[in-house]
Amino acid sequence: VEFDDVDLARDEVVAIFSKADSGGFALELVGGWFGTYLRFGVHQGGEYSYADVSIGGLDLDHAHFIMGTYDGAGRVRLWVNNSDSGVDESAVLSGGVTTNDVPALLGADPQGLTDTRYHFTGRIQMAMLQTWRDH
Repeated sequence: VEFDDVDLARDEVVAIFSKADSGGFALELVGGWFGTYLRFGVHQGGEYSYADVSIGGLDLDHAHFIMGTYDGAGRVRLWVNNSDSGVDESAVLSGGVTTNDVPALLGADPQGLTDTRYHFTGRIQMAMLQTWRDH
């Protein structure tokens, strides 16, 4: 992911990869009190839980590899450029992600089956969504 606009107002949200609409997951940029931060969240147990990290130290002239995870029994986690340094993880959770019927979108947040919001400005070179089950 390469970011164009990271100067966000407090509580402004920009979706990078999202299936959030009262369920699912979201990788987002969010404006905070101390600058913009990156967060990955999942809807589980009736609410969203997040792992987040400030983007203050990122070189915005380069693309970044971002990975968010939750396996149904543990914490929501986030890595930027293969590092979880400075990441605040969620509490320990147990249970699957709330399902919904909205599409997974790149560069926007779904609102029902046809509307979108929180549009991203930048470039997304690759996105991958994986799910797995116990073996």
